[in-house]
Amino acid sequence: MDDSITSKATVPGTIYTDLRNNGHLSEELLAGYNDVNYRWVSRDNWTYSREFEVDAKLLTKQVVNLVAEGMDTVSAIYINDQLVGRTVNQFVRYRFDAKKVLKSGKNTIRVAFESALTYSSRQSQWFINKYHYDIIPECMAKEYHGECHYNMIRKMAASFSWDWGPAFPTQGIWKPIRIEAYDKAIIRDITVETTRIWKPIGIEGYDKAIIRDITVETIRDKGNASKWALNMAVHIESDTRQKFDTNLSVYLDDHELIAGRAYTLTPATDGSARIKLIIPVTGVDITAWYPNGVAQNTQKLYALRAKLEFPDSKEVSEQSRRFGFRTIELIQTPVQPKGLTFYFQVNGQPFFAKGTNWIPADNLQERVSKEYLRELMESARDANMNMMRVWGGGVYESDYLYELADELGVMIWQDFMFACSLYPADPDFLATVDQEVLTQIRRLQHHPSIALWAGNNENEGWVRNGKKEDFQHHKDDYIELYIKHIRKLILEEDSSRPFVGSSPSNGDEEVQEDWVSDHSGDTRYGDVHYYTYDKPLWNWRQYPSGKFASEYGYQSYPSVETLLTALNESDLTFPIGDALEHRQHHPGGTKSIENAIGNYFKLPSHGGVDRLEDLIYLSQVIQAMAMKVVLVRDDFGDKQTFDLFLSVYNWTSLKPTEELQALVLSEKGFSVETVWDDYIPDLLKKFKCEDRTQCVIRVEIPKFRASSFLLLTEPKNSKIVNPNLKLVSVQKRDKPVDNKHVFDITLSAEAVAPFVAMDFKRNSGIRGHFLENGFFIFDHQKTITFVTKSNVTEQQISDNLTFKTVADVV
Repeated sequence: MDDSITSKATVPGTIYTDLRNNGHLSEELLAGYNDVNYRWVSRDNWTYSREFEVDAKLLTKQVVNLVAEGMDTVSAIYINDQLVGRTVNQFVRYRFDAKKVLKSGKNTIRVAFESALTYSSRQSQWFINKYHYDIIPECMAKEYHGECHYNMIRKMAASFSWDWGPAFPTQGIWKPIRIEAYDKAIIRDITVETTRIWKPIGIEGYDKAIIRDITVETIRDKGNASKWALNMAVHIESDTRQKFDTNLSVYLDDHELIAGRAYTLTPATDGSARIKLIIPVTGVDITAWYPNGVAQNTQKLYALRAKLEFPDSKEVSEQSRRFGFRTIELIQTPVQPKGLTFYFQVNGQPFFAKGTNWIPADNLQERVSKEYLRELMESARDANMNMMRVWGGGVYESDYLYELADELGVMIWQDFMFACSLYPADPDFLATVDQEVLTQIRRLQHHPSIALWAGNNENEGWVRNGKKEDFQHHKDDYIELYIKHIRKLILEEDSSRPFVGSSPSNGDEEVQEDWVSDHSGDTRYGDVHYYTYDKPLWNWRQYPSGKFASEYGYQSYPSVETLLTALNESDLTFPIGDALEHRQHHPGGTKSIENAIGNYFKLPSHGGVDRLEDLIYLSQVIQAMAMKVVLVRDDFGDKQTFDLFLSVYNWTSLKPTEELQALVLSEKGFSVETVWDDYIPDLLKKFKCEDRTQCVIRVEIPKFRASSFLLLTEPKNSKIVNPNLKLVSVQKRDKPVDNKHVFDITLSAEAVAPFVAMDFKRNSGIRGHFLENGFFIFDHQKTITFVTKSNVTEQQISDNLTFKTVADVV
């Protein structure tokens, strides 16, 4: 509530959703101009309160804590009007002593939040007054319609707005909060590393504890069969006042690895203790975990359970984690004439990383359902992705997302949540970041899907490109935060994964460059981010040939049906109207999209929603082709030999005018440069296609079951004819696949049909995905598979199916 509004609230949740659900915000949050119209919500302070009952028996426990898994963000917490603790970091799990303030029976809790905007602005001014330099940028470009100083608070940066999303810097209890009571100790986290072993191995020591009666187990391999060992840590919280005896048991699924081993633990001043040990795995046949499509393509997961018991108490604490047996390495070896490789291998198997960047699925995390996360992650798996980068301007994602990544074989490049700016490195800021890092590493470390920790997103470049007079201050802050704190804690907590200071970075070369290089993202080292908005997007020569492209892309418009969830049909016009332009946060973005389309296609005629739909279609074709060019430009591996089939078609015919089979030897793998450039000049002459407007080339590589096409000139200059696409049939398969209905949809064409886009009529209610879209039809018929959870009929598919090609744009 504030001075004028009192409303019901949901926990977990935040204020925007609560106000919307209870009618205090009358319109959908993302509709129209509501990111600006509802800005008053985030500029106010809000208080959450309730009554709750406490049983007298609970108060007899030695330890009674209030545990808050996630507070967004700046708050003071009161129980029975007595201050229990304060929070300043969205990404920290807080624990406060509540025993002295609780009472038997009815109690009250009140959480008073301060506006993140007020707090971050005050922190910025405080920092300038104390240290006499500022932390840049203070504010974003005006096109963002955003808020300032997101880098002065430990909160989701993108909630202040980004080039892809609106500003909703909300407040609230965004994760569970509870009272926790015990006498002895509890297991808070389990971390586990898996290693292959080829020789006897025994139990390792641990810190903050005294070991009693340790039995060292050893194993020996038979023949060449490798074994596995667990390097695990059990993180314990306890009463801080005294040491205690405990017995630890460890189970792998139902197999007992350690039975009641005795320890005497001496807690640290904060009540924490840790048992570290290495356990060789014997008596269990282990199946290694691999990413999607790599090697055995197995995502076998095991349950690791730790149980803590006490000789003088019946109290028991148990925790379990699902994990996989795998090793992960980032290979960086010298290459000539200068540079380092940069690729991953799992269980000794190198693989080509294919994937995407992940931004938060919603500005307000409480609106993200498990069903929606599964749909998105399964889509990534089905698109043959094997890696995803959790981008540093969002949040450390939910446990469920990482569980899905484990299950589906999608590896995670995990950024820490710092993005596109400089950050302070004063003692208070560093202290809360230390808490954040420990919270998140210990929560996430056991997931086999996590491949790498990255300190931030693009912040290294801000050091070099910031104010020259403040360079040394900014560099010192950068090294203090990301290297001396974050990296140091990672190395202490998790030795099983690589760390890079930033993304992009120059990888291991960063050490030689004192962590701030003259050019982060040097294509000879590490990873690169690359965007271009003003160059021809389909020209592969403009794209750098880096070692690892961790971020790149080009924007397109979403479908009309999606836009209509937030805008009125009258807002959807071409040229772009004010309401849609308001949602374009990239400076000059609308003009950039239209220029990119204009390089290859004729822009649609002016008009209403139908003409905008044409523009949307062309923007998606431009984007898809740009991504295709980048992917083909990248190197796929070492020397390869394969057959290449080229067929030359006239735009008006479905019969190839000429065909050619060639044996191609590629030193770097399949790429546009090493395959196509050698053959096109001769082909054009031989096949009488010197007039490039007449022809299109079909490319097939049976070895990879791959096919593609080569346009000889821009589509707007080609003599493309209307292929007269028609729906031939819709057939539903007898058996669902993974509880999804599968339809085979056949189209016919009378001429080559370029960039065929399939969809369904607006408001049809049919959701799902086509296994192929934006394709060419070179034959008289082509069958496309559609997969959906919707229980629809063949007739409904037929009645609502739409398809479009370039010839349909007017």
